[in-house]
Amino acid sequence: MRQTASPRPDQMALPDGTMRQTAAVSPKPVLAIAIDFGTSFSGISYKEAAKPYSELSKHFTSWPGISRVHTYYKVPTALAFPHDPNGEVLWGFAADKILQNPEPEYIRCVMFKPHLHDANDRIIESDSFPLSLPPGKTVADVTGIYLDLLFSHFEKEMKDSYSRNVFDYHILFTVPATFSETSTEGFRRIIAEKTEIGKQGIQFEVGTLTEPQAAAMHMIYEQPESEFADKPTFIVCDAGGGTVDVCSYQVIDASNPPNYKLDQVAVAEADYCGSALIEIAFQRFLLEEVGSETLSTATYAEKEKVRQLFIQHKEEFEDDPGRPNLHIALPSSLLADAAKIGQGKTGCISNKGGRALFLAIPRSSMREYFAESVNGAVKLLKSQLDHLKRQSHMSNDKPLVKYIYLVGGLGTSRYLKQAIQERISEIYPDIRVISPHSAHLAVLDGAARVLRQRLNVSIPDPIRTKLLQSSYGILVCVDFNPDIHDKKSPKVFKDAISGKRLVRDQISWFIKRGDSYDGSAKIIPKHLERTFNTPGVYYDQFVTSKVARDKLPRELGDDVRVVCKLKSDFSTIPKEELDVVKKEVPGTLGVLKRKKGYEAKFVMIMKLAAANVEFETQYKGQRRSDLLAVEWNLLEEARDTSGFARVEMPA
Repeated sequence: MRQTASPRPDQMALPDGTMRQTAAVSPKPVLAIAIDFGTSFSGISYKEAAKPYSELSKHFTSWPGISRVHTYYKVPTALAFPHDPNGEVLWGFAADKILQNPEPEYIRCVMFKPHLHDANDRIIESDSFPLSLPPGKTVADVTGIYLDLLFSHFEKEMKDSYSRNVFDYHILFTVPATFSETSTEGFRRIIAEKTEIGKQGIQFEVGTLTEPQAAAMHMIYEQPESEFADKPTFIVCDAGGGTVDVCSYQVIDASNPPNYKLDQVAVAEADYCGSALIEIAFQRFLLEEVGSETLSTATYAEKEKVRQLFIQHKEEFEDDPGRPNLHIALPSSLLADAAKIGQGKTGCISNKGGRALFLAIPRSSMREYFAESVNGAVKLLKSQLDHLKRQSHMSNDKPLVKYIYLVGGLGTSRYLKQAIQERISEIYPDIRVISPHSAHLAVLDGAARVLRQRLNVSIPDPIRTKLLQSSYGILVCVDFNPDIHDKKSPKVFKDAISGKRLVRDQISWFIKRGDSYDGSAKIIPKHLERTFNTPGVYYDQFVTSKVARDKLPRELGDDVRVVCKLKSDFSTIPKEELDVVKKEVPGTLGVLKRKKGYEAKFVMIMKLAAANVEFETQYKGQRRSDLLAVEWNLLEEARDTSGFARVEMPA
């Protein structure tokens, strides 16, 4: 959910609701900042908004706790909380490299981003990403602390060249394609309420751009022009620490490179099969070979060194037959127990006259560690390819999909590229899997380019058409239809005010998965009406589903998830402004009595962009923000007992 604010004097509101900078009016130039908050690593890209978005973004590399002799484009997504309440919270490289005695001085907190995912989606199992939290802290707390430290350091380092005294900051946070609307809203609230970005009123966006969308923007400007000359269809596969996201695009206009025009041609898909699963598989292997009791005698620093060595081998692994085993040095403190360890699949080998221990990892074991990530990525890619084949973007003999661009942190893995190429070539031998030189920076650079494009009204969006990932609807009452509804259902009732036979808790779908939209957002109006005896406060449930568009259910079930409650407050509307509903009913001695109620006809407007959703109510042609509130906390049951929203049917 994007942070909403009234337009400042230096901004204008576009018809789609997007706030964009107007250079002629603004007293300050704008610095477009993209933040890629990742599971394992995070990064920042930036550039003056007035610069052409075809230009490469600048990548922030000045991180604390690491030598500046080497360039690091990203910083570990890690925190270390001291047990001493007066101690300093460490982050990034400093938290990743803390040295601890057997009695730890810090609680190291990593892998917290996946836990921001909405539990109702049931995509991620909590034990897949173990998490240690300091006492009294929540996942939201540690996320806010990390983002605050990240941004505060960036602002401090940039004060000489891009100070906020000179520049207005506008920040874009990307989200994975797996993020639901509730996950996005939770993330937005963390930034708004727990960081200085929100507290200081700095403009920011969340959920308006997914990571594969950002990576696509990077690819179209950083690849040779010859690759797009024949207007191919390509797939972006963003393999990160937590998720693998895929999305497909077709080049529509290549006449003026690098100013291409693209259409999204398949719905983005994602799953939790990133590099973190590879490291978890290694940790299990290490426990099996060494034994938990023996391994517990090693210090935190020693175990951390083993982990870092494995990460290095993981990135370099190529499944080379000339290297049947990879060797990782084990802590010297385990030498005393050398006779007890190494009884698992491969064992530990002693070297240098018993003065050192090495864990030998066979190629077959490394392939096993990668298996879940490889299988997950291939499954997602095959799903995209199958869809494109059905949509005639491919044929059996000559696929129009020419390239799969492998980006993200895990996307730099030579073995992952090799394994995906082999699996895809079994079906489509002409498709090339390409891991560009800047694969690890694709999301960051692409996001900064997108933001610059959005902040300049005159620049068209290169991605001409986008597709919605989910279907969206609202629970309403509909007119009873004997051809559809069971008259014995407890949901069938007779409205006491209108006298109509209605069916409650039916889903009216606003828009369906795969529907296309142009521009930065899809805006959908839905005409509704509500009848009641007395104007009051009423609640409706907004729902979403990812099932096939032709199989959407009419009622709530396992395939439908409630996103939020929409609170409509009609108590402020004078009765004389409402439509009166009158009905004659039998009274005493057969005399007809008139029963009076009220009816409110209104328009619910939903605005969708990537993982972002916003709502607005219009009543009698006027925008009425006072009539609508969105409640994302789904724990409280709806208190509506008398009024029912109903789809307005044609007369």
